[in-house]
Amino acid sequence: MKLTSIPKARRTLMIGLACFFSGALTHIHAIEIDPNSNYMKNGQPIEPWKYSVGNGLNYSIAVIDQHATTTRKNLTVSPITKENKNDAINLKWKGKKVKNEWGGNILYDTFFSVGHHQINLESVKDVAALGFEIKINKQPNDKVTISMQCNYDNKCKGAFQLKCGLLNLPEDEWTQMFIPLDCFSNDGEFDYSNITSILSVATQGKLDIDLANIGLVAMATGDLGCVK
Repeated sequence: MKLTSIPKARRTLMIGLACFFSGALTHIHAIEIDPNSNYMKNGQPIEPWKYSVGNGLNYSIAVIDQHATTTRKNLTVSPITKENKNDAINLKWKGKKVKNEWGGNILYDTFFSVGHHQINLESVKDVAALGFEIKINKQPNDKVTISMQCNYDNKCKGAFQLKCGLLNLPEDEWTQMFIPLDCFSNDGEFDYSNITSILSVATQGKLDIDLANIGLVAMATGDLGCVK
């Protein structure tokens, strides 16, 4: 597995996730299209990875040709232009809630996920970070969870809250965000040897973001993740 390195000369405090740990901001360099370390390129999933969306009414709706809508239309996925036609995707959460008889939201979290494949990242969990290009069009008004899933099991999940990080990013500007893999460890219980969803973003609130590229990068010596 070949990882792109974060240039040491351009390392700085990770503005987007300063609430959680120290890291880096930079721009994506040219990367090989390898599904072991690259998961989205120019808005398209790297095969065999696939996009899906869902909520409490339907947990598995395929994204086809960069288009999808969840049940009750709370989240829509559509292609956009970053530099070239359809080289990024827009994710727009409307913040809809469908109440049950006790006042709870039967939609639960509405999510976008990159998964439907298996990968073993055990050997790089302490030295690599998940990087993605993101643009904030509308800041979140509720908690936002970013997670990885293992063993095709919703109970096998590593997750943490991302709202604070997103609120620290500039709006209407493409930014490269890095999240060290050990941030998904959940106190060492997460199974990095069988990751089946490499990234999932979920919220019950309103949020509007664009995504272009997702892949692994190697952290520079001395960079700290979430596990101290």
